[in-house]
Amino acid sequence: MAWQNWPPLLEYRERHLTAAYNSEIRRYLKGSDSLDVAAHRLAQVIIKLGFISDRQQWQAGPSGQGSSMTITAMESPPDIPRDDPRVEELILNAFKLANPPDVSEAFKAHSAGMWDSIIHSRGYRSVP
Repeated sequence: MAWQNWPPLLEYRERHLTAAYNSEIRRYLKGSDSLDVAAHRLAQVIIKLGFISDRQQWQAGPSGQGSSMTITAMESPPDIPRDDPRVEELILNAFKLANPPDVSEAFKAHSAGMWDSIIHSRGYRSVP
């Protein structure tokens, strides 16, 4: 119960997942993973971060005080150049693949089409 709801544990999990998010980007930039592998791995981290963000917002109540996930996950450590097109290509593909397990196939197809449109308009590769 505490793992899913207690704010200090949610914050710990958020920090851990944010580190994993940045680690996946670093692995891709170093050439350790292909775009396909890195995008799928990063998508799984994004899904987990989304869950943590939802739990933090729920815990915060109607005032909205609580979650910092949106800001934290998008902050760039100095060693990750967010203006690098490879980073943008990876992140766009990861968000394309980041569908929670309970969404419908129709939603997944519609979402993938939207992300593919953005990815292709920027001249990037799209992973399946």
